[in-house]
Amino acid sequence: MGRQIEKVDKSWRFDFIFGALLLALCVFPLACGGGEEDENLGLAPSNSLCSDFSIIEFDSFYIAKYEASRPDAEALSTGINDSEACSKRGVMPWYGVSDPSVAKYVCQSSRQGGRLCSKDEWLQACGATGEGARVYPYGNAYISNICNTWDNEDNGVHSVLATRYYADCTSPEHVHDMSGNLMEWIEDTTDPIHPEYLAMGGSVMDDDPRNDVRCDSQKTEDELTALFTADPHNSYRVGFRCCIDKP
Repeated sequence: MGRQIEKVDKSWRFDFIFGALLLALCVFPLACGGGEEDENLGLAPSNSLCSDFSIIEFDSFYIAKYEASRPDAEALSTGINDSEACSKRGVMPWYGVSDPSVAKYVCQSSRQGGRLCSKDEWLQACGATGEGARVYPYGNAYISNICNTWDNEDNGVHSVLATRYYADCTSPEHVHDMSGNLMEWIEDTTDPIHPEYLAMGGSVMDDDPRNDVRCDSQKTEDELTALFTADPHNSYRVGFRCCIDKP
């Protein structure tokens, strides 16, 4: 089981826009999912450019609570600073990551230290392993309006949204957005001699969400390279999050 130790994030107001049409405001904690607190557990050092690096603790690792974002990301902007990856609610995640080695490098270069998550870690954080394992982070039955998915009626333009836009799109351990929004690069180290990059969890652009945004949904690097070659805009569906080794 993961253990969440948190400090209060008082920035309850944040704005989201997608396409040129939809604007939503979250002003009070209850409107944003019950006032869930955020925590950096001392893993973002004083020289970090990240104002927040919220994490969830598991027995043998930490995982970023939110999809990776740039230090200068805002509710309506992904930012341009590529120096390190943050984990912050209410900002646009870092998407368009067509090369998984870039995601790996950014995690490793971040001042709090880090790496890409393994497949086992990602599945555990999604709630898909052990007793009570789930198909989706929120349960076993697919529900279209819980996460940012293709058939979510609230997002008719199939746009990537800010982290934690849908507050109920969370695993039992409060790891957010692991179904839809962005598929996330991980490094499968089942074969440590020949590790493999996979993208997990599906994205808002995947048009068969019942199957594409399961916890165990995955695409290989070769499959995604073919998508990127067919249309470079397909890279917009891919992001990442970082894991950190426990001492």
